[in-house]
Amino acid sequence: MRLFVLMAALLSGCSEVAPPPPPQPGGVPAAEPNTEPEGFPSLFTVTFTREYGLWKFRVCTLEIALFMNTNRASLECEPANGARVVAARELSVEQVTRLRELAKAADLFGAEHVGQDLTPGDGIFETLRIRPAGGGRAAVLVTSGNKSFVNSHARRDLLQLLGTIETELSTGVGLVTR
Repeated sequence: MRLFVLMAALLSGCSEVAPPPPPQPGGVPAAEPNTEPEGFPSLFTVTFTREYGLWKFRVCTLEIALFMNTNRASLECEPANGARVVAARELSVEQVTRLRELAKAADLFGAEHVGQDLTPGDGIFETLRIRPAGGGRAAVLVTSGNKSFVNSHARRDLLQLLGTIETELSTGVGLVTR
């Protein structure tokens, strides 16, 4: 393998083969600093992903973008066999208001973000990711097997609302397969 790389380098005009430079401390270059206060972001994306063990689908992802010009929900499911299922629609004003209230009350940037992966059998592995529209502080929480999504009313109600939106998308008009 080394001989092949060396030969390719020589044939392409390189006089020496060098590994790429090491990554800079801190990893990826920093994005522009977020000017939003450390409180809950007003514009954000929520991504709820379910990975399945031995189910009809491998993974389903519900993504909700609450931005200035749009409040859109999209669902994409990758089946074990067959065509990918995709659906999207604008959210109602009531759903947007409720989602903002619950996401803020659920303290998603706080503690209790660990759950369980139940996919080795017939279970699921669920994650909830929140990212502000302008970048900055983000959070990923495991919801499967996470007692805070049972004990906390706001977290439980947030998952129920996400489940309702997911069901509406998966059974609604305009469902597209590709």
